Amino acid sequence: MEVKRIQCPNCGVVLDVRNSKMEDEKLITCPQCKAVLKVRFRHEAPLEAKTVLAGGLNNGETQLGGMNGATQLASASNAKSCYLCVAGQNYPLAIGLNTVGRKAPSSQASLQIETDDRYMSRRHAKIEVKEVVGIRQAIISNDQNKNATYVDGQELQSGDAVILRDGSEIIMGKTHVIYKEQ
Repeated sequence: MEVKRIQCPNCGVVLDVRNSKMEDEKLITCPQCKAVLKVRFRHEAPLEAKTVLAGGLNNGETQLGGMNGATQLASASNAKSCYLCVAGQNYPLAIGLNTVGRKAPSSQASLQIETDDRYMSRRHAKIEVKEVVGIRQAIISNDQNKNATYVDGQELQSGDAVILRDGSEIIMGKTHVIYKEQ
């Protein structure tokens, strides 16, 4: 069984990937940021134990040093990762249902935004991230809130669901949030 140490290009967490079936490529999901990663294995030379960061030269891929000059790559799948940006702080969105709200001890939101805005509910909106054929799509709807949610200047009504685009501006309470893809 081959074990390969990689670093997630999205969140930086270091992972050990086991390849018990001796596959050439394996798709895994990062447990931290939920990004889908493609890990390539080459069976001719063992890997060194350290990870060498690519520094952005390989489109976000992480280079792993091997023996005899061999280089192996771990990269995110073709799907872009998506996140919310609030006052310079990034909050990654996981594939599946993300409940977005104000950070508080009693908040049950899966993605809690650090803000003093009392107009942002502790469960303000839901963002469902789907990946179909390598393309991610994020859909926002209101959750259990008493305050308005706006997407690109349009108020979300109860039952509305809006597909977010890269750069969409979301206002939850008085907090301005930008939806980003990368």
